[in-house]
Amino acid sequence: MTSYLNAAKLPLAAKLLGIDGSADYNSRTADKFQLRLTPELHKAGRVLAREQLRSFNSELIAAILSGLDGHAHLAGMLALTKAQLGSRADEVLSTVTLHDPSQTELFGTAKYILRFPESIREAVMNIAGDEGTSMNRWINDQTLIWLNLNKQLSALLDAYVEQTRAS
Repeated sequence: MTSYLNAAKLPLAAKLLGIDGSADYNSRTADKFQLRLTPELHKAGRVLAREQLRSFNSELIAAILSGLDGHAHLAGMLALTKAQLGSRADEVLSTVTLHDPSQTELFGTAKYILRFPESIREAVMNIAGDEGTSMNRWINDQTLIWLNLNKQLSALLDAYVEQTRAS
């Protein structure tokens, strides 16, 4: 059993869900949802999960929690890293190939059983309903945004590390 949310990193998501980040998570009893992803998103998500040293399910949950927070944490890290790189940031970002949302089908062919930590399904149902979309579509959209933000941040951080080592 592991903790599934670092409330210090995603305070808005924790507040929305009414949790403090110390709850235990058991995948055997977790609420399950059949998610349909495009093969491209499925593969990209698995690659990022491997790079982050976590399971694919944990990566999807991180994307969902970030989406519940409006991806504010990642956007903030991107802004700070861009500021550190200055004019070089645009050059670095121009080399990053992003996943194109217009190429993402409503329902992909890759099926995955997503295991939700407590109270996350309800939060996703509520926000998806408020936005007039399905849970599957909302999770796909948040996963796409998560993957793109992480690709950008990774490229910027690599450039920053390279720049500081050269100094």
